[in-house]
Amino acid sequence: MNCFVKIHDPANVPAASMAPGTKERELLKAELEFQKKNPIVIPAIIGGKEVYTDDRHDVIAPHDHSLKLAEFCRLDAQGLKDAVNAAMDAKESWEKLPVEHRLAIFSKAADLIEGKYRYKITAALMLGQSKSAWEAECDSPDEVCDLLRYGIYYAHELYSRQPKATEA
Repeated sequence: MNCFVKIHDPANVPAASMAPGTKERELLKAELEFQKKNPIVIPAIIGGKEVYTDDRHDVIAPHDHSLKLAEFCRLDAQGLKDAVNAAMDAKESWEKLPVEHRLAIFSKAADLIEGKYRYKITAALMLGQSKSAWEAECDSPDEVCDLLRYGIYYAHELYSRQPKATEA
């Protein structure tokens, strides 16, 4: 490899206020209403492709059993075998990626969670886990982004401090 990547010590993601009257609260309320009115179908993902089955089961809000949030597609035995085989194939190609590329993928995921998908994820956590706005905000984008970014940082540190190879 002909490059050196420097990863800086990450800072914790600050929690959004979610106080009444704030922009954050309004964005979250709009997303909550959208998700309540628009249940989704959750496919299985096999080899990067969405697989829809006729064997579907409801996902219900724990705090309101009349609120259907989604349906998930359950796989049969062959579908499960296909999923395991696809995961094993993906493992091999993932391991061949240079570490800098793998860390960049996790970094991009953290950026998307903190930004574009923040309120979607927070609302889904509130509805699916019966959490308050503050609990969901602290558990979801903040903690996940911190976990990803600190994981990236410490993985990079480990890779950069490997012992020197010795001649036999």
